[in-house]
Amino acid sequence: MSESVSRSTVQAFFEAYAARDAAKVGSLLASDVEWTMAGPVDMFPFCGVRRGRDAVLDSVFRLKPDMFSAIRTDIDQIFIEGNSASALSRITAVLANSGRTLSYHCAHFAVFRDGQLAAFEAVTDTFGIAEQVLGHRIDAFRVPDPLAEDDGLVML
Repeated sequence: MSESVSRSTVQAFFEAYAARDAAKVGSLLASDVEWTMAGPVDMFPFCGVRRGRDAVLDSVFRLKPDMFSAIRTDIDQIFIEGNSASALSRITAVLANSGRTLSYHCAHFAVFRDGQLAAFEAVTDTFGIAEQVLGHRIDAFRVPDPLAEDDGLVML
């Protein structure tokens, strides 16, 4: 097992991430970092798995801002145990194409190695975000009517 990560290192990472400080975040990433953001990649291109510092920085500081013109992250809680840390945050973002404001919670899970972030996973209520992006509720339990003329079904 790796040695424990210091509270100051964890706080430095989450504060830099919340502040969108690409240089500071980059300095805290291991060169072989694995970064996962759960969510539908077709709707949110910054979601998915990224490997390596450059791929992570591109996703977080280019792809995500392409979709959101403003992003604010408020860290509510940070938990640290050994070389792992987790944080619960509230994120407020403005859609670049519509100006619509989104607000959602996100849980972040991080593993540190030798004082650098080695693995990161963000779990977000992407269903709730999708509803906010679309501007209406999604009926997840709707059963499509195959006989309806325009029921949103795609015939293959």
